[in-house]
Amino acid sequence: MRFSSVVLAPLLGWAAIACSDGPTWEPLEDLPAGCQIESATNPESVIQVEWETCGEGCLELTDRDGSIIGPGYHDGERVHVPYLRRHGGAMIFAVVAVDGEAVAAWRVPDSDDASCTLSELRLGDGAVAFVAQETSPSGSTAVFHSLLSQASQVRRPLMVVEDPIGRFAVSAEAVAFGGWHDGVASLHIATDRAPTLVAEGGEGLFADLQLLDETGVWLEDGLIRYASSDQPPAVLYEPDGATDGRRVSSLRSDGRRLVWTERWADSGSGDTVFRHELWASVAAASPDELSPRPVASNAVGADAGEIGGEHFGYVTPELDGTQTIVLLHLETGESRRRMGFHIDHQVLWTSEHEIGQVRQRFEVP
Repeated sequence: MRFSSVVLAPLLGWAAIACSDGPTWEPLEDLPAGCQIESATNPESVIQVEWETCGEGCLELTDRDGSIIGPGYHDGERVHVPYLRRHGGAMIFAVVAVDGEAVAAWRVPDSDDASCTLSELRLGDGAVAFVAQETSPSGSTAVFHSLLSQASQVRRPLMVVEDPIGRFAVSAEAVAFGGWHDGVASLHIATDRAPTLVAEGGEGLFADLQLLDETGVWLEDGLIRYASSDQPPAVLYEPDGATDGRRVSSLRSDGRRLVWTERWADSGSGDTVFRHELWASVAAASPDELSPRPVASNAVGADAGEIGGEHFGYVTPELDGTQTIVLLHLETGESRRRMGFHIDHQVLWTSEHEIGQVRQRFEVP
């Protein structure tokens, strides 16, 4: 396998300056007042990803000032991840291939008293979205959305909203965001039209929010719920035995599949043992189309796992204080394991042969 470090080209001044060897920056338009964000016209010159060995089957980013900042997206061939690097008084937010270069990059001033932030950089279903948000409580928020292949060309937001944004999800067709409107939790979905309010008042502010085309899917009260512009909020999936305490505790989707964990307390042997099962289905926006099936039992740690193509990766704790990396095939249920680690439990991306975290990646032969 060929691995390549994240190296950031020297940043130019805030004015867009053409240079054959370095990045050229152009300002984003129609931003909230106080926001200053620029997009690289040639993002491949901003960041290139390189790795160095950190032990057997372990690689670490060579870039000491950068890290992966959220879940990645596996398109069936490559993995892309959201990335942040601080350099020269600026913050560089980018979408990078873990074995290549940036496909989009944006920079904002790095200041403790900044009046605007770029946040909620999300990938999914071959698309990317982020928000430019004023830091004042009464500030507005610009939402940007694009296919990954066109992200470096986007200059104007999909929309500007007046309320702060919390939960955020993206598909090729739309963005979904949860927030507060007039003191009530609300979920909106927007395509190329004005955002549509599809649900409000949800407990937990639409936890583990996912977007399947134009349908929002989230966790609430241990159930999977869904809603869209033409579908009022309803239950998409309820675990068997939900009345006895079985609950859905996490939810993931890559646009093609839904994967979730179910947890419950088992007292059948006299002692109470908390059980964890991993379940999967084709991504479906109605209960009739859902095909739930158990994939793995004793899936402790799967709550913090991630989908990658046909695989799901997670880190499970062992009794001796170490962790084991589990790479599970979602169709066959076959698992591969590597034991003896002392690593974080959170997985940010998965492929057919490895899992990735904030600064490291681990092979699972």
